[in-house]
Amino acid sequence: MHGTPIATGTPSVQNEFRSGSLVIRNVWARAASQADGVSAVYMVIENTGDQPDRLLHAHCDAAETVEIHESRTEGGVMKMQPVDGVDIPAHGSVELKPGGLHVMLIGLTRDLDPGDELELELHFEQAGHVTVRAMVQKP
Repeated sequence: MHGTPIATGTPSVQNEFRSGSLVIRNVWARAASQADGVSAVYMVIENTGDQPDRLLHAHCDAAETVEIHESRTEGGVMKMQPVDGVDIPAHGSVELKPGGLHVMLIGLTRDLDPGDELELELHFEQAGHVTVRAMVQKP
């Protein structure tokens, strides 16, 4: 069984975007219809530099509102709440993934079908605006 991927519930997406000391990779969005109204974008953000950075907010033309959210379990109940940013430590990385931190797309303006690409502008405290493209996939 060598080389057989283990199903983790997270699609494998091979893309990468760089801006200064930031490397943003494996960017994907959850497939959803406009009637669903919401979707989420996931990624890995790596900081290769000596200074920490912070993801402050994001923008996407496929949604009326974009927020950074965190899912957590409280008292056995999964809750999702907005956060005011995500710290990316120097020489460290943060994974935005299902069940954890993610970029929430609220009020979808179009269907997000598997295979589509979605442009997302991320705004960082140090790196400024970084545009990435997310592959739309079913988890």
